[in-house]
Amino acid sequence: MTINSTTRKTQNFVGNGNAHTYPFGFKVFEDSEIVVKKLEVATSVETTLTLGVNNDYIVTLSNDQNGNPGGSITLKSGGNNFNLPSGFQIVITSNVQSLQGTDLTNQGGFYPEVINDALDKSAILHQQQQNELDRSIKFSLTNTISNSEITESVDARKNKVLSFNNDGDFTVQQEIGTYRGDWAAGRSYAVRDLVKDTTTNNVFMCNLAHTSSGSEPLTTNTNAANWDLIVDALAATTSANNAATSATNSANSATASANSASAAASSQSAAASSASAASTSETNANNHKNAAQAAQAAAETALDSFDDRYLGAKNSNPSLDNDGNALIDGALYFNTTSNIMRVYDLGNTNWLDLNITGTNLTNTNIVAGSISNVNTVGGNISNVNAVAGNETNINSAVSNASNINSAVSNATNINTVAGISGNVTTVAGISSDVTTVANDGTDIGNVSGSIANVNTTAGSINNVNTVAGNISNVNTVGGNNANVTTVAGISSDVTTVAGISSNVTDVAGNATNINAAVSNASNINSAVSNATNINSAVSNASNITTVAGSISNVNTVGNNITNVVAAGVNVADINNFADIYQISNSPPSQRADGSGLQEGDLWFDNSNDNLRVYDGTNWNNISPTQTVLDDISIVSGAITYSEDLGLITDAVATGTSNGSLDIVADALEDEITFTVTAATGKFIIDGVDKPALTLYKGWTYTFDVSDASNATHPLRFSSGGSAYNTGVVVTGTQGQAGAKVQLVVPETQPTTFAYYCTQHSGMGNTITVKDDPIKTVSDNITNILAVASGNTNVGQVAANAANINAVAGKITEVGRLGTVDAVADMAILGTTDVVADMNTLATTANVTNMDTNATNIAKIITVADDLNESTSEIDTVATNIANVNSVGTNISNVNAVHNNATNINAAVSNASNINSAVSNESNINAVVSNATNINAVAGNNANVTTVSGSIANVNTAATNITNINTAASNLTNINNFANLYRIDSSDPSTNNDQGDLYFNTTSNELRVYNGSTWQGGVTASGNLAGLGTNTFSGLQTLQAGAAVTGNITVSGTVDGVDVATRDTLFGGLTSSSGVLTNGVTATTQSASDNTTKIATTAYVTTAIGNVNTDLVVDTTPQLAGDLDGQNNDLTNIGTISGANLQLDFGTI
Repeated sequence: MTINSTTRKTQNFVGNGNAHTYPFGFKVFEDSEIVVKKLEVATSVETTLTLGVNNDYIVTLSNDQNGNPGGSITLKSGGNNFNLPSGFQIVITSNVQSLQGTDLTNQGGFYPEVINDALDKSAILHQQQQNELDRSIKFSLTNTISNSEITESVDARKNKVLSFNNDGDFTVQQEIGTYRGDWAAGRSYAVRDLVKDTTTNNVFMCNLAHTSSGSEPLTTNTNAANWDLIVDALAATTSANNAATSATNSANSATASANSASAAASSQSAAASSASAASTSETNANNHKNAAQAAQAAAETALDSFDDRYLGAKNSNPSLDNDGNALIDGALYFNTTSNIMRVYDLGNTNWLDLNITGTNLTNTNIVAGSISNVNTVGGNISNVNAVAGNETNINSAVSNASNINSAVSNATNINTVAGISGNVTTVAGISSDVTTVANDGTDIGNVSGSIANVNTTAGSINNVNTVAGNISNVNTVGGNNANVTTVAGISSDVTTVAGISSNVTDVAGNATNINAAVSNASNINSAVSNATNINSAVSNASNITTVAGSISNVNTVGNNITNVVAAGVNVADINNFADIYQISNSPPSQRADGSGLQEGDLWFDNSNDNLRVYDGTNWNNISPTQTVLDDISIVSGAITYSEDLGLITDAVATGTSNGSLDIVADALEDEITFTVTAATGKFIIDGVDKPALTLYKGWTYTFDVSDASNATHPLRFSSGGSAYNTGVVVTGTQGQAGAKVQLVVPETQPTTFAYYCTQHSGMGNTITVKDDPIKTVSDNITNILAVASGNTNVGQVAANAANINAVAGKITEVGRLGTVDAVADMAILGTTDVVADMNTLATTANVTNMDTNATNIAKIITVADDLNESTSEIDTVATNIANVNSVGTNISNVNAVHNNATNINAAVSNASNINSAVSNESNINAVVSNATNINAVAGNNANVTTVSGSIANVNTAATNITNINTAASNLTNINNFANLYRIDSSDPSTNNDQGDLYFNTTSNELRVYNGSTWQGGVTASGNLAGLGTNTFSGLQTLQAGAAVTGNITVSGTVDGVDVATRDTLFGGLTSSSGVLTNGVTATTQSASDNTTKIATTAYVTTAIGNVNTDLVVDTTPQLAGDLDGQNNDLTNIGTISGANLQLDFGTI
């Protein structure tokens, strides 16, 4: 807009007691820029009023400060409207702060509203300055003043007046005060008051305000010090009398001349004061003029700078800026030929399009699909930059993800190592020694994990030196550390033992038996209290041995006994489910048992986490629910845009449902529109009751307030409880078409930022300002692209996010480890040999050993002291170390034997059982160590017996425990199958549903319930039973022994003969239409019956026998005769075996 009026203050509004609202017509940006002055006419006292509903006045701004600038103020008192009374006047002006808050950044947005407001503010500041100048003392252009500077101090200027000196410059002079007449007691006098002392007619001036007292003359008055003599009347009278006598006429003339001279002097003085004042006003005017000119120059410079950066609309690439100068880097212009904003690249001296390429469009869609992640990246851009700057390290970290995981799980140890980085450096410098130490790891243990114990050892270095002097014995002791600890604790006993070494030798000779007794002390105690059970166990030793041999499987069964019982009952269904449900990364071609796939089989594709079902031909995905389909965002269309002074518009040209693409569109557009309505005492924005808003820096937000419900609810913004108008543009009248309130979000978060209704409280809510996520991403695009190029690694990093976060939580310690020295040391420590050595040192056994050494440091000192004696018991022990080892190794066992004497005696009385137990010691130990499982088994004794007899099946069940557990988790379906299928000796009469099956153990056949009765099926031998007339299609084979009752109707052929179409007599049996004629009888043939009947096996056998006999004895010229070429019967040329004839033809 333009500032068309030079007025920055109103007229003086005169109070009449009836009005409290007064208008003003000049533009301001917020309430706090309005200043109200109140004048009390009678006293000429002017007061500046205070803004605020509970103070002196409130401000109501016009909705459109550009088209209809100004507004009104309403006087307040105690929170209520206050009518200005008679005798008072007010005037309204502005006090816009002399600040420049508009920041035009290189390649940033140049919004007309922002630039207009900045220029308007500059003009307003000029007007305010002119307003001040108009109320200042000024000198005419032809007047001059050489010095307008006041040099007197504050104290020197007090109670003085400003006047002009002889040069016409400003000066400070004493002011003659008010004449109060004759002095009187009890009267208040002010500084510079003049009085006459009536006793002397002298004139005095008051120099200190006071209330008079006492009496005249004032020269002797109590307050004489408060008065200065101005006119000495007595001296003046005397001089006058003397002069009058000699020159009355001259005196009169002199008096007249003096009066004229005095008047002239006064005029000269007044003229000098006026000149000085005029000079000061001229200086002030020049200063204001200079300030205005400077502001104008700054504005012109800013405009010129802007003009150099944005060259406007052109139809081709310009080669110079609008001033004819060389182009600057980042200059912009809008190409009207291609409708594209272009930017100048100074480094390459060419113009570049600001448009989205196909690749960038794809990337934009990708960003849209992960906009929440982009926002997260934007909010953590410093971390992204750190990641991008450490891409090499990240890649290294990914390739060492397992090590990082290991490091996280050992964070405590890492902290310990980081805290002793100096020691790590030392260790790294002696890596060869570390290797040596690692090779002796069994004795040393984990030095690093037991550093406190090492320090304890260091505190006894003298004793260590002593030990070093007896290294051979120490080595002996070192190999028997536990024994030394025991011996040191009973050093007096060691001395005694050393004196009876032969007895120790004898005891050592029985160590095996003692060991056996003690190692089984608890078992022996248990055996005594459970003698009966042990006897039972002995009698079942073979079963126990069997169970012990499969104890891991028994454990598995015990831990899953409920599932095992359920599985045992439903094993067929379990196996069936295991066959039909498979998990793999490629489509199965057969069931798990090798049989063919069947419709309804299931397969979980773990390559893409899809569950599929077999339809008889193909594997199909199981369709998602409608809810899932509704959650799938369908993105369509393409992104197009145009650039206009930093504002990207028409970002999306698609249908009504763009999914996540809308998010990117909004981000690219940098302008969001909210639809506002008002109801039930609150603003409703985009359908949400007075929501807390989150807005982005630099974005433009339009609040559409055209709905009629907004007519009496002006929407505005506030900061810190006061109106906020920076970047706010109000258009139209709220509640009418086209009405809107626009807000350009500032770069900083205003204090207590909110939106509200200027007429009603409680209708709005807070506004939070955040960084522009797109700008953040854009500013860091290089780093983001670097991260994107390592997408695989980033994915792996994400997969290890928990561990990386754990490492980040220890970043101080990691920082120590990241120093150059520490990295070099860790590189040495990271070599294969050193890692292997450290692994050796870190074993539990080594840690325990070192802990043991440190814990027993006092005992080690005792040993050292003993070694320093002339006769060392340790030396003696070393001499008899084999025996001492035996005793030491078994010392606790010997004590245990003593403490268990009663039980051992009881065990003796049960010696035979114990002996039996000893022969099964390993099995019994296995049973004891698995007591919990055995108890579980004992609760299922019958099943255990069954399991023992079928241990191979149990082992199979154990290896298929996953399927068993699956079956248990699907027990409902399995139980349902149990209800559908039963086994019984007769037809079930209850709980029968159509389709139920049961196997009849009496007739060995499977039957089905048809809804009213059990219908027969297939017998165990494969025969059809109870089905009445049956029809078969295709090739059917009746096995040997198959019995058929009733007629058989054949469709097709029998051995190639179409029986159904023939009516043939078969050996006296007739058929009609393929069916044997009813009433036809088939008579069998006995062995001796030669009539034509159906031959039996007996008949055939007899006939063959007769042939054999005839062949053998017949010599007539028949077959035998023909064959008997040498007069021998067939017994000479062959043999008869049963019904078979075997011939040996020899030579024929």
